[in-house]
Amino acid sequence: MKTIILKLSDDEYRKLEEDARKEGFVLISDYIRHILLSDSVQDNLQSYQKIERKVQDMINPFTQQIDDLKRRLADAIERIDEMEELVKKPSIEGTTEKKKDEEGQTKKKTIVDILKERKVLYENEMKARDPSAIINKLRSTGIARIISTTKEDSNRK
Repeated sequence: MKTIILKLSDDEYRKLEEDARKEGFVLISDYIRHILLSDSVQDNLQSYQKIERKVQDMINPFTQQIDDLKRRLADAIERIDEMEELVKKPSIEGTTEKKKDEEGQTKKKTIVDILKERKVLYENEMKARDPSAIINKLRSTGIARIISTTKEDSNRK
């Protein structure tokens, strides 16, 4: 047989003794055993477990939304970081026709380089002696698609 030892103050012991007499128990140990092993304690435990499950069921949708918000916030922060990196990089604007190579020397851009950057190049923007020859070369090599129009619209890019 196992023994359980409880340390109680004098007031607590007197109250327990009174409760035991009211319930009809001669020994306090029998009364405590009755309290611990009674169905009402187990019923209370089951009630607490049911309440806990209900609370968890109520909380779960909110925790799911919080997890979703955390994921979306992380995605937004990642996008902002990417945009900051793009903003920090020097942008290529205007019609600069020179670029620097790895050794810091400036070197002229080719028509193909400009075409790769801008995706569109109009004949009147080409700074070449013979734009027709360049267009024929691009057409024959298949590097670019040449679209002939009656009137060039250099404002549209």
